[in-house]
Amino acid sequence: MNLRDQAAISGVGDTAYARDSEKSQLTLALEASLNAITDAGLTPTDIDDVIPYPSGGLVAEDLITNFGLPDCRYAAQILMGGASPVAALQSAAMAIATGVAQHVLIVLGRGSIADGRIADELTEMPQMRLVSEFEMPVGTNAPAQFYAHMARRHMELFGTTSEQFAAVAMTCRAHAKLNERAIMRKPMSLDDHQNSRMIAEPFRLFDCSLESAGAAAVVVSRAASTKDLRQPTVFIGGVA
Repeated sequence: MNLRDQAAISGVGDTAYARDSEKSQLTLALEASLNAITDAGLTPTDIDDVIPYPSGGLVAEDLITNFGLPDCRYAAQILMGGASPVAALQSAAMAIATGVAQHVLIVLGRGSIADGRIADELTEMPQMRLVSEFEMPVGTNAPAQFYAHMARRHMELFGTTSEQFAAVAMTCRAHAKLNERAIMRKPMSLDDHQNSRMIAEPFRLFDCSLESAGAAAVVVSRAASTKDLRQPTVFIGGVA
């Protein structure tokens, strides 16, 4: 089945982001979800599929119960760590293309840092079993350390440079400057990046993201139905 152009992102919502928050992960996730649903020109009861970020204990039932969804026809969890919400777009498109769902809610939220750091949450994920057996015993315990090995391998194979890593960090910062809710909005230069301290070679401080509190959500809808929605849409590509 070809998924191309059968589904579209019809709504986007988020919360303010902070170094820490008194709000729980669930509270932030519900806030971002409601913003995304409203942005799509829908109401919560229009949602018939939910895909929450699996880390931190958030489950589909939290969203179904709090929004009073009368007909949730599908729910899933995508276990790909921090890439889970992005990978969930494909699952949402499949649910829509097969006629299972009309409007899919995908949400990611993190509450108080006191509730647990990312490194602690990672150890609870089943896909981390190999990492815990082969990498953690030699001191690899945090996300930057996990990916540092891959980055170094990429540098050796393809000649990737630290300056090219800087281009990614600088682009992310440029986008953050456009979002009044973002935390890090100060301009970043190449010198800023190159002069920042080393965290896990070859990653420097500005290659690493902050652990922060906040939430973001998107609504994915059947493409044919988006003509009736208020907001412009972004179509989701796919493969046969």
